[in-house]
Amino acid sequence: MPLLGATVIAASTFVCIYLCPGSVGEYASDLFLVLCVSLLISWVLVLIQVPVCAKSWLPVRESKKKVDRVMNSPVHRFVRHTIAILIANRKLTIFVAVGVLLLCIFGFTKVKNLFFPDFDYKQFVVEYYLPA
Repeated sequence: MPLLGATVIAASTFVCIYLCPGSVGEYASDLFLVLCVSLLISWVLVLIQVPVCAKSWLPVRESKKKVDRVMNSPVHRFVRHTIAILIANRKLTIFVAVGVLLLCIFGFTKVKNLFFPDFDYKQFVVEYYLPA
């Protein structure tokens, strides 16, 4: 249910773009359709594929010896060590994370607007219908 809720929230976020009658709706209405289709298909696949793969790939019981061997691999030790360092230096970690966030926000101001064209004039549409 949380995955379905997140799918509905993400789709409802873009429904205003889909329903917009202006140039935004013309350029970005397909974004809503692609998002809805991809999220709903992924939701259905998660409900089907994950249990099937888990049943076929995972053994019924794991021995204690095998679990210890897997959890002591070099990758697991590196991740454990890194997390321990980050937790030990909480203030520095939060400071660096906020700094990276601010750097990213500043970086977004340098991204060129290529999706929506810049118009030098006010754009409007005139529809003219002649009698039948």
